Amino acid sequence: MPAVKGPGADPDYYGVVIEPTERRLRVVFNGEVIADSSDVQVMYETRHQPVYYFPVADVRMDLLEPTDHGST
Repeated sequence: MPAVKGPGADPDYYGVVIEPTERRLRVVFNGEVIADSSDVQVMYETRHQPVYYFPVADVRMDLLEPTDHGST
């Protein structure tokens, strides 16, 4: 895990670190494999839980539905 300052260091500190993970990750929902990849990126962001990003090629997009929600 990268060195990201803790909450007791500087309350105004904000940081984002994105790096590859060496783990193979799978997403299974209702017994169906939705994603399976060894090429996942993990994002560490101050005051947030880590978030994993899968390559689209490793995600069963046919099982997903679009929404109006997004992120920037």
